[in-house]
Amino acid sequence: MLTPPDDGCIHDGMLRQTLLDLKDVIKSRFNVEVKEREFSIQELINSSREGRLIDMFGLSSLSKVRKINRVCYRDTTILMNHENAGKFSDGITNLLDEVMRGDEKHPWITTFE
Repeated sequence: MLTPPDDGCIHDGMLRQTLLDLKDVIKSRFNVEVKEREFSIQELINSSREGRLIDMFGLSSLSKVRKINRVCYRDTTILMNHENAGKFSDGITNLLDEVMRGDEKHPWITTFE
């Protein structure tokens, strides 16, 4: 899982930071490494052509995980319409719900009894 670094264009929001903090959980649960680094549209296009692009989503505090099903760039369109599209983002949605409910341990959550 890639996310670009906070360079003023990407908002370093609470949910994004939560996913970065949960990188070990995401690795163990989904066998996906979480990395914060620069990547280009060409890298995204190439990963799609090579069958390495599993899922795409955006995050927002108001709408949580929003699946991205299409990216258009110049004369190229990436469609997320393969049989596994959306399964990872569904899993991320569930993980974030678990954190918010307190099912998954997280330093930002204090459980009251």
